[in-house]
Amino acid sequence: MTDQAAALVEKGLALHRAGAVEDAARLYSEALAREPSNADALSYLAMIFCQQGQFPKGIDLLRKAIDVAPERASTHNLLGRAQHGSGQLDQALASFDAALRYQPGLAQAHGNRGSVLSDLGRPAEAIESFDRALALDPTSFEDWCNRGATLQEVDREEEALTSFDRAIALRPNVAVNPCQSRATYLH
Repeated sequence: MTDQAAALVEKGLALHRAGAVEDAARLYSEALAREPSNADALSYLAMIFCQQGQFPKGIDLLRKAIDVAPERASTHNLLGRAQHGSGQLDQALASFDAALRYQPGLAQAHGNRGSVLSDLGRPAEAIESFDRALALDPTSFEDWCNRGATLQEVDREEEALTSFDRAIALRPNVAVNPCQSRATYLH
C-alpha cells in the first residue's frame, strides 16, 4: 500500500466513523485512483454502498478486495452480509463459511451464518451457529435476539425467552418483542 493511499484511507475511515459518509467515499475513491488494488479502500467503499442499499456495487467491490487479499475473514464476512441483504442466501452462507475458514473464532461470522441458516429454513443449524457466536462473544445483542427468534420458531419458548432476556439485559433501552416474527440482526 502506498503511503498516499494509506493516508487517504485513514482520513476516509475517520470521516466514515464520524458520519461524513460522502466525504469518506470520496477519499476511498481517491485512494483507489492512486492504488486500484487497495483492499482497505475497496472494502470500506463497498461498506458504504451496502449501507446505502446498493448491494450489487458493494458486492462487486468486495469481490475485488477478496481477489487482492483472499485471507481477510472480515471481507468475506462483509460480502456475506451484502449477499444476505440482496437475497443471495446460498452465496452468503458460502461467504460466511469462507470467513470462518480464515478466522474460526470470528463471532460475527458465526452469528451472521446463523441468520442465513434460519432464513434458509435450517433452524437446528442456525441455533448451533448462534451458540458458537455467543460462546465467543456473550455480549452480542444481535445474536441473543436472533437465537431467541429462531428458538421461538421451533416452539422452544422457554429457551427463547431466556435468549430475549439476555438481549434485554445487554440493551435495556432497546425494545425486544419476542412475539414479533423474526427480524434478522446482522453485524
